[in-house]
Amino acid sequence: MAFSKRKQIFRAMHWKDIWEQRAEDTFEDYMNKSENELLKLIQNAEWDSYYSIWQAIGEKGSKKKAAPILFHVIKSQTGKNDDLIRYHCAAALFKILHIEHLDELRKTIQWDLENRVKEMNELEQIINNPELPHSDDKS
Repeated sequence: MAFSKRKQIFRAMHWKDIWEQRAEDTFEDYMNKSENELLKLIQNAEWDSYYSIWQAIGEKGSKKKAAPILFHVIKSQTGKNDDLIRYHCAAALFKILHIEHLDELRKTIQWDLENRVKEMNELEQIINNPELPHSDDKS
């Protein structure tokens, strides 16, 4: 009965509202997981259709644990259909590193696959720099 009621509610909703509700539910599920659990899902390429895993790891991830894994995703997901994965992954990584203000760096590493070697090296140096803030590092 409960399933039937939920199905009726979804039928009455606009597709965008359904998408947003499912994305929110997925995000909440991810927020109940540990950083290690989220990173394992990411390493196994088990990310969701709503890109909620990236928002969750951006909230819960630490520079020490999450940054190298997210960097690897950005570096390795180079297919034509991987644009949104790189976009959301980069948002999470830049949030973890507290470098959201580096718009040009982010644009290049997530979109310009053929000309991003210098920028990827710069990002890797930021990740490996022990002088960067760790005050809210969750590790």
